Amino acid sequence: MLGGKLTIAGFDPIGSPQYGTYYQLENNEWQTYSGLPCGQHNFDLIEFDNKIFAGIGANRGLTPIAYSNDGKIFERAEMIKDGKQIDTTGGECIRTYNFFILNDELYAELWYENMTEKRLYSQIYKYQDGKFYFHSDLVNSLNTAAEGSQNMPPIFAKEELNGKIFLTTSFLYSTND
Repeated sequence: MLGGKLTIAGFDPIGSPQYGTYYQLENNEWQTYSGLPCGQHNFDLIEFDNKIFAGIGANRGLTPIAYSNDGKIFERAEMIKDGKQIDTTGGECIRTYNFFILNDELYAELWYENMTEKRLYSQIYKYQDGKFYFHSDLVNSLNTAAEGSQNMPPIFAKEELNGKIFLTTSFLYSTND
């Protein structure tokens, strides 16, 4: 739901890969909104801080979160780790699959496959002061899906209840921080 309207992210939209889409049900008809820069894959949408945030699949060198004040024009969000903008130039698959709100704070799950290092990162970033800052590394925080694996599957579902967030990968986890 965005602005009280049923909204669906354009996971694999038809048309130009130059812009990602989302769809809203308005007056019993689906309206298409295209404006996500290089966001052919749009995995999740959320309203927070009077903005719309889109979790997208990004090209190398770009960040996988876009935001908009009006739902039409989107800009790339800054993602900061160790005091500087994250480097996605070595990535093959750079995606933000999920957003969730816990204790009135916005979090995003970054999924980043680095073929050079032959490693898949799954990390949580926290929104603060208009930017997303590295919060935690899921590989170190949660059990891995496969025995001995360093890779974490994406979060498939999330729900907040009584100050805890419940996350499902191939397992169910809960956390309050």
